[in-house]
Amino acid sequence: MDPRVQKVVTLIREEFHRESSLSEMAQFVNLSPSRLRYLFKSEVGMPPTQYLKAFRMQRARELLETTFLSVKEII
Repeated sequence: MDPRVQKVVTLIREEFHRESSLSEMAQFVNLSPSRLRYLFKSEVGMPPTQYLKAFRMQRARELLETTFLSVKEII
């Protein structure tokens, strides 16, 4: 995997609760937003913003399955 894409994946996983725009993610790895979107999609199979949403949904699902929290408490 491209190291720049790996950095963005790590950033998303560590700071998934924070609203990060595509331009912020691109600036983090010194790329243009369109280039990051292209590289990310070719490596991961989806754009960074969609990956962030999917990761958040996965985390919410894990919390629902492993804790006694309600959906309202998680969201």
